[in-house]
Amino acid sequence: MEETKEQYDQLVEKLLALSVAYYDNDAPLVSDFEYDRMNNELKRLEAEHPDWVRPDSPTQHVGGHVSEAFAPVEHEVPLESLADVFS
Repeated sequence: MEETKEQYDQLVEKLLALSVAYYDNDAPLVSDFEYDRMNNELKRLEAEHPDWVRPDSPTQHVGGHVSEAFAPVEHEVPLESLADVFS
């Protein structure tokens, strides 16, 4: 099936909303498996259609906004990137 730019944009918007729910609101709306599945689909579409890539795509940044509810912490050992559930 050939995806359209409109379907790509809908997937980006869906993942952006899910990211806000997960990272900013601490209220995930889907399982990690489902989020990673959609994110991998987005990566595939962007690889096939690099001209579609949006600057606000979840593939172009990490995580959400910094919450003011937490005090800054200096980590002795840096946190390495976490793998998705497909790794």
